[in-house]
Amino acid sequence: MSAAHGSTLIELYSNGVKNNLSVNAERVAYLAGLEGEKQSFAQLLPQLKLSAHVRYDAQTQALDTHNLLQYKGAQKSASDAAEYELGLSQRLFDLPAYYDYKSSQYGSTQAKVKFQQALSTYTSDFLSAYLDVVEAQEKLLFIQETLDAYEKQSSIITNRYAVGLVKISELKESESQQLKVESDEILAKNDLALAFEQLSLVTQVDVDAIHALSGEIPVLHNPAESITHLQKKFKNNWGFKLASLDLTVANENWKAKKAKHLPTVTSRLSYTDSNTDSTYNFQHPDTLNRHGWNIGVYLEMPIYNGGGVSSASSEAKLSMERAKYMKKLKQLEVKQQILKNHRTLRAISHSLAANGLAVEAVELALKNSEDEYFSGLGPFSRVLDNRARLMSEKVQLIQEKYQYVKLYISLKEVMGELSNTEVGFLNRLFSGVLAQRVTVDK
Repeated sequence: MSAAHGSTLIELYSNGVKNNLSVNAERVAYLAGLEGEKQSFAQLLPQLKLSAHVRYDAQTQALDTHNLLQYKGAQKSASDAAEYELGLSQRLFDLPAYYDYKSSQYGSTQAKVKFQQALSTYTSDFLSAYLDVVEAQEKLLFIQETLDAYEKQSSIITNRYAVGLVKISELKESESQQLKVESDEILAKNDLALAFEQLSLVTQVDVDAIHALSGEIPVLHNPAESITHLQKKFKNNWGFKLASLDLTVANENWKAKKAKHLPTVTSRLSYTDSNTDSTYNFQHPDTLNRHGWNIGVYLEMPIYNGGGVSSASSEAKLSMERAKYMKKLKQLEVKQQILKNHRTLRAISHSLAANGLAVEAVELALKNSEDEYFSGLGPFSRVLDNRARLMSEKVQLIQEKYQYVKLYISLKEVMGELSNTEVGFLNRLFSGVLAQRVTVDK
C-alpha cells in the first residue's frame, strides 16, 4: 500500500479508485468483454486460410491366380504429391453466429455496467469508511472533553470531602462515573483505530490522518420530494440495469439456440496448386500438375442430432424466463429500498432536531445544577445525573448525525445517482481539522 498523510477526502477517493481491488477487477473484466465481442464479430467477417500438404504412397501388389499362363510377379507403385491452397470464405447466412455476436455485444455492455456498479459500490464503501473515521474522532474528542471535566470535578469534590462538605457516597459515585468514561475512552480509541484500518483497506492506501467535519451537516435530502417520484428512479439502479441486460442476453442466447435448426450458407473462393508424381513397376514416373480457381456456395442443413438442438433451445428459453423473474424481483427490491431509505432519512432528520434540543437542554441543566450545588441550593447527585445524561445524549446525537449522512449516500447509491458530485460536495463539507490515527495499547 502507498501512504497518505492528512489527505483531503477527494484526494483519498481518487487514490482509492486507482488502487481498489474490486474496481480494478471489474475494469479488467470489462476490457476482456470487449475482446470477446471482437472475437464474435470476427466470425462474421471473411476468413482467409492457407493450407498445404505433402503425401507419399508406396504399394506392392501380388496376383494370386490358378491361370498358369498369367504373370504372377509382384507389382510395385509409388506416388508423391504436394498441394497448396489459398481459400477465402464468407458466411452469407448464419443466424446462430449473428445472435452469438449480438449476445457478446450485450455481454460487453454487462461488463461495463458491472464496472460502473463496482465504482459506485467503492464510492459508497469509501464514504462510509471515511464517515466512520470522522464519527469515531468526534466521539473520542467529546469523551476526552468529558473526562477532563470529570477530572476537574474530582479535584474539587475531593477537597470539599476533606472538609466534610461532600458525602462519601457522592465522592465514590463521581469516581465511578469517571472510571466509566475512562473505559469509554479506551473503546473510542479502538473504534478510531479500526475505522482507519477499514478506510485503508477500502482505498488500499495507508491512511494516518484525514480532514474532519468543518461545520454542521446541512439537510441533505428533499423532504418535499414525493416517494412516487423517487421510486421512478429505480431504472437508474445498477443492479436493475444488470438484471435487464441479463434478460436481453438470455433472449439473444435463446434466439441463437433456436436458429441452429436453420440452414447456413457459406461462399468460398480458393486457388489450388498441386503436383503429383507416380511410378509403376519402377517405370519412368508420370507427373500430374493441377492449378486453378475454385468458387462455390455451400448449403448445410441440419437434419437430426439426437434432439440436442431442441434441448439446448428449451434450456435457453427457461433461462430467459428465469431472467424475467429476476428482473421483476430486482425492480421490487430497489423500489422498497428507496422507500425505506427515504422514510428513514426523514425520521432521522426529525430525530436529529429533537436530540439537538435535548443536548442543549441537558447542557443548561448541568450548568444550573452545578451553580445550585456550589451555591448550596442543590444536591451533588443532580450534577452527576446531568453529566451522565449529557454524555449519553451527546454520543447518541453524534451517531445519528453520521447515520443520516450514510443513509443519504445509500439512497443516492440505490437510485444510481452516487457520483463525483456527491464526493465533491462532501469534500467541501469535510475540510476541517485533521482526524489522526491513534495508537491502542495492546
